[in-house]
Amino acid sequence: MAAARVPAPKIEAAQLRHWKLIEQFQRVLDEVSPQHQPHRSEHDPRRTLHQRDYFSLFLLGLFNPVISSMRGLCQASRLQRTQRSLGTLPASLGSFSEAQSLFDARLLQAVLERLVADLPPQPGPGGVDLAALRVVDSTLWYVLPRMDWATWRSQYKDQRAVRLHIKYRLADGLPAGGLPSNGVLCERKALRQQLKAGEFYIGDRNYGMNYRYLEELQSAGCGFLMRLRQNQVKVETLQELPLSQRDIEAGVCRDERVMLGERALCRRGPFRLVVVDRPDMEEPVWLVSNQMAEELSAGELAGLYRQRWEVEGFFRWLKCLLPCRHWFAESENGVAIQIYAALICAVLLTRRLGRRPSKRMLEMLAFHQMQTASKEELAEALRLEVKRATRVRKPRYGTLSNWKPA
Repeated sequence: MAAARVPAPKIEAAQLRHWKLIEQFQRVLDEVSPQHQPHRSEHDPRRTLHQRDYFSLFLLGLFNPVISSMRGLCQASRLQRTQRSLGTLPASLGSFSEAQSLFDARLLQAVLERLVADLPPQPGPGGVDLAALRVVDSTLWYVLPRMDWATWRSQYKDQRAVRLHIKYRLADGLPAGGLPSNGVLCERKALRQQLKAGEFYIGDRNYGMNYRYLEELQSAGCGFLMRLRQNQVKVETLQELPLSQRDIEAGVCRDERVMLGERALCRRGPFRLVVVDRPDMEEPVWLVSNQMAEELSAGELAGLYRQRWEVEGFFRWLKCLLPCRHWFAESENGVAIQIYAALICAVLLTRRLGRRPSKRMLEMLAFHQMQTASKEELAEALRLEVKRATRVRKPRYGTLSNWKPA
């Protein structure tokens, strides 16, 4: 005999937090909304759930883990505190489900870009602007079998996944932009849609496979530092550049101006080739860049690529914030809305706390919101978090010997 289904506990207004962060989001949303054409039904007098309300409820659900489903969001929308603080009206299941096909996720993309657009220039090595450095990479979330649009691959059975292509800012550890897609979208094609002149991109071997693509980045006014698949690369050396003592200490064994490509008519370049190899490394690391020796030394390029691993830590943290045990929406646009909302939550939380909270800190915030942890316990957790953050620790990828093949 099947066990009776236990109803979800009723959500109380006292369990919900982070109203001010959502109000901050609403102010930015109101600034960028006039630049985007709203759906034709937005001004229909019969509509009670508008895009501002819909996006705000998404953030409410992500900030408050006590809300774990679309039904929970609709229940929270009926609370007087929610309506008073966010300016929303009660939302029904039908109107909330319908809204995912009406309101464009690109509006949230514009909000994200506005929130992170105020980073001032920061001089770095060789005069490179640290504020322009972007690590480009992607990560996957597996989704429900009924979300056919997200079919990724077939291995014994169909697998469905959503991929987030991100531009991660090394200067402050925040996402400069993101592009949600189905799992099959190529990383190079995704970056092509997000190119911005003046930015400097750091990527793994997937970005360095196509030499014509590297020329596209250069023509777009972008700097780049990509890893090559050294077992496939064909190099014609144009000039060998001298190595300094610092380059040698960084493990650099080659610094050259080269043309890339197997056949003479198809060669691309010229580019800068830097090879890092040390006895304690599993294999040499071949890096290609359009930065000349007068701009960045070979050792500085090697150091910049080593920092690419920081984005992996950001992905792990983001998946703590957005574990996706339950998607509030299942269409392609609805999932993009939820992912953009998670990135916005990441920015707002980081700025509120002064740093990116750890997984333990997120858990304590959740316990406090669900009234399991007291204010005193939360304050003690914050104190320990600050103490841990200020402790000097050896970087996880602080040496070249820690490099792993991508």
